[in-house]
Amino acid sequence: MTAWLRGERAALAVVLLAGLLLRLASLGALGYPSDPSEVTRWAVGMRQYGPLDFYDHISGGYYPAVLYLLWPLAGVLSGDALYLAVKGLAIPFDLITGIVLYLIGRHYSSQRTGVIAAGLFVLNPAAIIGGALWGQLDVIGALCMLLAVVALGERRFTTAGIAAVVGGMVKATFGLVALVIGAATLIDAFRSRDWRPPVRAIVGGSIGYALIGVALRLTPLGYLDLVREGALRFAYTSLNAFNIWAVVAGFFEPDDPYVRIGIALLFVGTVAALVPLWWRRDTAALLAVAGAVVLAFYFLPTRVHDRYFFPVIVLFAPLAAARPRLRLPYIVMSVAFATTLLYTLWNGPYGHRLLPWGLDAIVFARAGVYVAGIALAGASAWLVWLLARGECTYVPASAPLGGSRAAAVLRRPISWVRGVPPLVLLV
Repeated sequence: MTAWLRGERAALAVVLLAGLLLRLASLGALGYPSDPSEVTRWAVGMRQYGPLDFYDHISGGYYPAVLYLLWPLAGVLSGDALYLAVKGLAIPFDLITGIVLYLIGRHYSSQRTGVIAAGLFVLNPAAIIGGALWGQLDVIGALCMLLAVVALGERRFTTAGIAAVVGGMVKATFGLVALVIGAATLIDAFRSRDWRPPVRAIVGGSIGYALIGVALRLTPLGYLDLVREGALRFAYTSLNAFNIWAVVAGFFEPDDPYVRIGIALLFVGTVAALVPLWWRRDTAALLAVAGAVVLAFYFLPTRVHDRYFFPVIVLFAPLAAARPRLRLPYIVMSVAFATTLLYTLWNGPYGHRLLPWGLDAIVFARAGVYVAGIALAGASAWLVWLLARGECTYVPASAPLGGSRAAAVLRRPISWVRGVPPLVLLV
């Protein structure tokens, strides 16, 4: 019993408990109340009309897969209790994602790696802010993406297709993983002359769509109309996403002069992100490629929301846990992303004051915003560069830093990372 208490499973339990307490403490914050209020309205609609007649009576409903979670909540709760339950719905999925990351790290590397992977996400400030504090449900779609990638790496193509489509019906942006599945299975089929992988992925996608869409009487064309409706509502350069269009034109500017350029850049960036699949289609490579695809969709097109970055902190967590060189850029990236989310809350319509001693005016001033944007882009590029330079593996590194020039500069300040127990490292 004593040995167990001192082991990685005890550290995992502490990480999950700490993450739960931080989220419960954040749940009472104002957040962005229009978002959970809208989702609460959908929950009430599910209670009143059920799935079959929901879209006949309720507008919106942009997260079809989430409606099945809202239905039982609205059956037992109402009023403020239902609102609070909806605002906190991300919390159990945050913890589930932490457990899944632990299992992935343990399976491919070691229990220590699993604990670190769980902690990198569960204790990630961006995950807490984007979930329990804000009231959004991005973690559900990100979890589906993670499961789809792992299933693909294990050559469970039908399962990968199911998870990808269910994630895409949580929110369309989480369906990006279908690009990775499509490219990987087609390359596999071309090189092996076996066309079963893409066929099985398509079958899985069809099953996933049927699981969500049939009871809602939502056809694929009907869902595409929902996605198009949501996109047309926000025809702006950037919706508080700290990408290139925020620099070129600023936030919430009409994107007519830029939208085609953004689409062209997105096409080039996505193809570049998928190219490594020609050589590698193991789980580590698939996680890296999926993360790079999300980065392309965040930084390159217009009409990008602030939270489109969220899957990156899930997909890169297992790699950063296994390879210490990746942890510093991952942590910088996470803190910068958390800062961008706080900026959205601070700059929104609800008059948030998030930092003590009047620091909001300093941190979220123009200079602070530029620093956050540069840190987010720079850390993301650094992490992808390290992955391309050989860090895309689950084999634990023998030293925290290698021979790269950027890493050598930081060798001494963070050399203490090596050998630190996982719980201490995460805290």
